[in-house]
Amino acid sequence: MKKTLLTTALISGAVLGLGAMNSVSAANTNVSKDTEAAATFTAGGGTEPGDAGPLSITSATPSIDFGSNEISATHQNYLSSSDIDVNVTDLRGTFVGWTVKVSGTKLMSNEKVPTELKGATISLPDGVAKTVGDSSEEAKGITASATANVLDGGASIVASADNGTGETTTKYAQADIKLGVGGGLAHAAKYSTTLNWTLVDGITK
Repeated sequence: MKKTLLTTALISGAVLGLGAMNSVSAANTNVSKDTEAAATFTAGGGTEPGDAGPLSITSATPSIDFGSNEISATHQNYLSSSDIDVNVTDLRGTFVGWTVKVSGTKLMSNEKVPTELKGATISLPDGVAKTVGDSSEEAKGITASATANVLDGGASIVASADNGTGETTTKYAQADIKLGVGGGLAHAAKYSTTLNWTLVDGITK
């Protein structure tokens, strides 16, 4: 009887000791740690081949040609020989949008005494804005509006972006870029003007 009691006590002690060891092991185990990941971005510097800066017109079609035409007795619309592409880069990281305006002076002849081609108009159609890159998808949030006459003496809004960012190209199709000339108003001469594209920070109504 005495032996039986001793054996039981030894077994109980062994079990209690094992429990204490497990308790210490669990207390020293770390099952979770954190790693912080961070990145900081600053305004970009624009892209080639045009102006540097976080918001810039990086390129615009350098010239368009309405051809050589016989003087007509009636009003005529002459079509451009090429599209107009206007490339805008916005790397500011502010998502506040931008506006593109275009203006032009009166068409003047290349004669020794320049003469104005009175009543002449240059009209642009609605444009299509696409992202620049491999996908070249249609850019969301950019409106490219038609203008009836670039030569009316003011600056016409032709494109605006709600929050346009990155690089986009707005295309105005040559088939709808028109030079309107009244009947019998043209001299036998070459006429020219300069279209000026201006980029404005924010959305202008």
